[in-house]
Amino acid sequence: RNDVTYGCPGATSATHGCVSRLSNVSAVPAVLTQRRTAAVVVTGYDALGRKREYGGEAGGIVATIRKLDGGNDVQTATVEDLGTGNYVVSFAPGRAGRYAFSVAFWGDDADDHYTEFRVNPKTALADDFAVLADLSLPVGGLRKICSSLPMLLR
Repeated sequence: RNDVTYGCPGATSATHGCVSRLSNVSAVPAVLTQRRTAAVVVTGYDALGRKREYGGEAGGIVATIRKLDGGNDVQTATVEDLGTGNYVVSFAPGRAGRYAFSVAFWGDDADDHYTEFRVNPKTALADDFAVLADLSLPVGGLRKICSSLPMLLR
């Protein structure tokens, strides 16, 4: 994207270019939990190593999460511009397994620099289930609830 046709909107002058692969990407945790959102901070630096002081380049940052085992599952992360030259990259892997996380800046090829992490299955908690009947009811009360269940499900 960073060519004559598609210049980055974050460039403020000829001496302060676009956010580049010299940017700092905070570490991805080694182990995540399935369907839980993780966040990584990207601190923008241009190709000359100068810190970007302004935002405006979220469209030029593409973060991807690729499943490494069992399929070709690839998802794009959400990039939020903080307006300070920093960006928050958020993602929530949907399945357990091994993944690769990579960030590309303005069309760079990110496949040669990625971080691997593992996603564990979500553990079921008591909050994940709804109690439909109180089993301490007398047997007649439980029969009444069970007999009216088909009518409630219509």
